[in-house]
Amino acid sequence: MKGAPLSRAIVAAGFPLGALGHFWYVAENGFWYHGRAPAWAPWFWYPLCAIDFVVPWLLWRSPRAGICLAVGVMATTMSVNLLYFPKFEHGPNPVLLTLLGFGVFVFAVAPRLWRSTGSA
Repeated sequence: MKGAPLSRAIVAAGFPLGALGHFWYVAENGFWYHGRAPAWAPWFWYPLCAIDFVVPWLLWRSPRAGICLAVGVMATTMSVNLLYFPKFEHGPNPVLLTLLGFGVFVFAVAPRLWRSTGSA
């Protein structure tokens, strides 16, 4: 697997991995735990976890719709995390760094994935 198919597979795998990471966090801390994040954080996280399983399905079923959803989810997630959630005030934040790295990857490969899908 090379190029666009590999990139699409990485993007498709990243979303459910993020959701599974959140489920692990919930299992460790409780359903409504939000730590230093705002109290509304769980209301943001849970719908996002559901969408995280739709993205890979769409990437394979309807690639252009999947690319749009992937970019939209990452733009929203990165914005909310950077604006409202704790960043680095209490030391390194590996979750945020991973999220940002994956978001940059999604933004970087999205144009290539779009072109590789042909016409709409």
